[in-house]
Order: sequence, then structure tokens, then C-alpha cells
Amino acid sequence: LKSLNLGLNSLTGTIPGIIFRGMPDLLRLKLYGNMISGTLPTEVGALTSLVQMEIFTNGLRGALPSEIGLLTNVHTIYAIQNFLSDQIPSEIGLLSKLQALWLSQNLLSGTVPAELGNAVNLEDLKVADNMLSGIIPTEVGNLINLRKFEIQRNSFKGKIPSELGKLKHIEMLNVGNNTISGTMPKELSDARNITFLSLYANDLTGTIPTEFGNLKNLKKLYLDQNLFSGTLPSELGLLTNLSDFWAESNSFGGSVPTEICNMRDLSRIKLDCSKINCICLE
Repeated sequence: LKSLNLGLNSLTGTIPGIIFRGMPDLLRLKLYGNMISGTLPTEVGALTSLVQMEIFTNGLRGALPSEIGLLTNVHTIYAIQNFLSDQIPSEIGLLSKLQALWLSQNLLSGTVPAELGNAVNLEDLKVADNMLSGIIPTEVGNLINLRKFEIQRNSFKGKIPSELGKLKHIEMLNVGNNTISGTMPKELSDARNITFLSLYANDLTGTIPTEFGNLKNLKKLYLDQNLFSGTLPSELGLLTNLSDFWAESNSFGGSVPTEICNMRDLSRIKLDCSKINCICLE
């Protein structure tokens, strides 16, 4: 058996671990969109040929088993929209071929393991809408192929690692709605392919680095609901592809630079015009 596709079948009950023991050649496991409950059995580690696992949108509970680290051929793990809890197993860092890891909308807690930085082929990492805490590990900067990094709506704290500037292929970075503090590292401006950057609803302070004017592919920039101060840098006017710029609920002052007011593609801008002189936007 190479492929087991039982997605969208209204299946209930638990996954019997014994069935995995007889599937050493299974490449694709698709159980998504059912009502499966219970835990993901430890016997999943027997699926050593597995390339694709889709178990999203079910009622799975408990921890992801550490045996998941035995799936050394797996490329994608889609497990969003379940009730998975406990910590993300560090053994995921052993999955050198892993390209996409979706764990959003679960009940995961604890920290993101530093070992995840060893999964260097990872392109898409989603752990949003959980109860994760601790710091963003600097080892994420080792994921040089990463294109999407979504950790919004958790309880992360500490600073944004400057190592994220090493992510030369990153297109989407969303760390919004956490308790991240400190300043925005200017090294983020080295991530020249980024199109979506969301830092909203954190405790970030300081100013917007002038180096952000180098992010020429940026289309959406969300900085609202932080503790930023100073003036808006005129260098933001260099972001000719920018359509959304939200920076309200901060402590910015001064005037909106004419370079920003003259941006042709900027269609949605949110500022505290009671604190900032927005006359050029009228």
C-alpha cells in the first residue's frame, strides 16, 4: 500500500496503532476532515517511507509522539485544527527532508524546540493559535529555505532574533499578538524577499529602522498596537509595492513624511493622526 486516503469521510473513533505496523511502504497518509479522536499512536514511527501526512481538522488530542522523528523521509506534516497539546517534540529536528510543518490551531504549549533549526529544508512553518511561550529560538535563523513563518496569537516573549535577517527567502513573517519586547532588529531589512511583515499587538519599543526602506518587495506592514516611538522614517517611501501600512496605537510623533504620502500603491494606512501630523494624507 502506497497511499491511504480517507479524508472527508466523517470517520469517528480512534486510530488503531496496529495498522501502521503493516505499512512500511506507505507514502501518503490522508485522514483530514473527519471526526477522529484519541491520540496519534506511537506506531506512526513505523511509517518510515512516509512522505506526506495530512491529519488536519479532526479531534486528535494529546502530544505528538516523539516517534515522529523516525519519519526521516517525510516532506509535509499537516496537523492544524485539532486539540493536540503538550510540547512540540524536539525530534522533529531530525526530519531533514521536512518542507512544511503546520501545527496551528491546536493546544500546544511550552517552547519551540531549538532543534527545529536542524530541519534546514523547512519552507513553511505554522504554529499560530496555540499556547506556546518562551522566546523565538535563534536557531530559526538556520532555516535558510524558510518562506513562511507564522507564530501569531501565542504567548512568545523576549526579543525578535536578529538571526531572522538570515532568512533570505522569507516571504511571510507573522509574529503578531504575542508579548514580544525590545526593538525591531535592523537585520530584518536583509530579508529582501519579504512581502508580508506583521508585528502587531506586542510590546515592541524604539523606532522603525531606516534600513526597512530596503524591503522593496514588501506589500503589507502591520506595526499597530505596540510601544513604538519617534517619527516615521522617510525611507518607507522607497517601498513602492506597499499597499497596507498600519501603525496606529503607538507613540509615534512628528509629521507623516511626504515620501509616504506620495506612495501610489499605498491604499490602506492607519495612523494616530491625533499624535502625528497627517495633513499630507488629506
